[in-house]
Amino acid sequence: MMKTVIFQVKKTKYVGNNKLKVISKEVVLVDRHVSCKCGCITKAKDCNKYQEYREAECRCACVNTDEARKCINDPQKLWNPKICSCQCREVQECTTGYSFDQRQCKCLPSTLKRRFTLEQAVEPSDYDRFY
Repeated sequence: MMKTVIFQVKKTKYVGNNKLKVISKEVVLVDRHVSCKCGCITKAKDCNKYQEYREAECRCACVNTDEARKCINDPQKLWNPKICSCQCREVQECTTGYSFDQRQCKCLPSTLKRRFTLEQAVEPSDYDRFY
């Protein structure tokens, strides 16, 4: 809800020597919001599980501040306040046999998992029972 308020103002001009000269008087109409309230746009429901709501600051803040401080000192990493996590500044595509390591921010040789085949699982003497 709004209410119109009437103000009479003086229009002036600076004439030098810290002096103003009144040129005219004018009436100005100003809309005054009478039912609006101050409040935060960001609410507690907007925070994720890694954040706490700080009403005085109208924002969500990460609770793992120690991790954030460590991240800031690492030139390869960047703190992401939306998910409260330290991330690599650059993520690379790795060639075959390598995978990107989020802790070291580089491609490292993949640890190959050996496939277990039927031939390896069966003793040679038992082989005839399966075939």
